[in-house]
Amino acid sequence: MPPKTERRTEATFRTEIYPDLQACPSWIPDPNRPQSDLCLVDTNIGKASLEVAPGETELIKISVSSDQLPPVAITPNLLGKLKISTRSCLAQSGAFLTLPSDLCLSPKQTEALSHAKKINVPALITNYGPSRLKFNLQDRLARIFHINDKDRLGIADTTSFTQMGYVEGVEGVDYVIGAEADGSAFIALRVSPTEYHLPARKTLRISSRPDLYQNLSAGTPGKRQHPFHLVETTAIVNLPDNVLGLLSPELDPPTAIHLPSHLIDPGTSWKIRLEVYGEILPAVTASWVKLTLHHSPLLAHSIKNNQSTYSPELIGIQPLTQTV
Repeated sequence: MPPKTERRTEATFRTEIYPDLQACPSWIPDPNRPQSDLCLVDTNIGKASLEVAPGETELIKISVSSDQLPPVAITPNLLGKLKISTRSCLAQSGAFLTLPSDLCLSPKQTEALSHAKKINVPALITNYGPSRLKFNLQDRLARIFHINDKDRLGIADTTSFTQMGYVEGVEGVDYVIGAEADGSAFIALRVSPTEYHLPARKTLRISSRPDLYQNLSAGTPGKRQHPFHLVETTAIVNLPDNVLGLLSPELDPPTAIHLPSHLIDPGTSWKIRLEVYGEILPAVTASWVKLTLHHSPLLAHSIKNNQSTYSPELIGIQPLTQTV
């Protein structure tokens, strides 16, 4: 894995497409472009806005274009094989976008995407949070991304990653390097006991991080009225421009679920905030979340210095002085 340098890593660009996802390295669309996001185009209720109550799931339609997809041949079942990352501010409010498991594009839709045209497809938006959430047409909801397991760093590279200072914390206290039964590596990140709560029984319109943060309050377990809450890691994670992270869907011990917004973008440089549903039991002395690392030549895009995605002033964490 490349060491820290003062030069930004250049991505590899291809003029041809890969034949399928197995051949395509891990990929994300440019998080700095609003056009990378999947947008709400139909509320299915004939109105320009939609409110989703706590615990409810609503059927909507989103727009998809070929530049929001990895560089592979378009097939009818392609969308069902890709992953979805809900926008951070929405995920932290409890909203998560998913695609129907049986989604299959029609021949007409497949041809349209192959010719760089937009199509509309059904999607599901679920509210796991305590507040009623309001969405408007053209709201940016999520991004599509692709993970190729062949790109996952092994134990040697993961160890080197931490030794080079990409994880700021004390090994054995804030993070631990581990391996699965198949030998694949991960970094277990300690979760702080401090929780962040949203108000219950309130309608919120969240479209940015400031919208979210002005409604959050810090607290401790047992002081909230709903199982949804936010926590964060005690370590700061710094990802280079050609490495993305993927978080596990459960905490360890598995007393609570980490809800499905697991992508950590290249250029990340802060404590990782987690959307959690359930209780971290008082008897548990520490909870951990697993982070796997994936290196790819297609990770051209970094969220570093993107004020619309991340502003140090919003969460009080200063960025690194080094350029990775």
